Amino acid sequence: MKDKTQPGVIPISDARDIGTKRKCPLVVIFAIEEDVTRFTVTTWGKNKALCQVAAGFGDQFREAILNGKVVPPPSPDGLPDEPTVTHCRGGRE
Repeated sequence: MKDKTQPGVIPISDARDIGTKRKCPLVVIFAIEEDVTRFTVTTWGKNKALCQVAAGFGDQFREAILNGKVVPPPSPDGLPDEPTVTHCRGGRE
């Protein structure tokens, strides 16, 4: 099956694979796209409750970055300013 994920967006299935392999029931991934124009936050939780907690962390992290409370290391082209947040849905993708 062809991956339909947008370039630079980390699929929830990757977060799930990391959580499963590393025995982490909650995963939040922050990534900056190769051309450094956008950042993405992908979340996953092992069950619905953890999924909601992960989504909350993802939203808070995105807002902190956009409001300058958390600043990723500078890149040659400046910081990304168009976030993409991908949340899990009920512990399943």
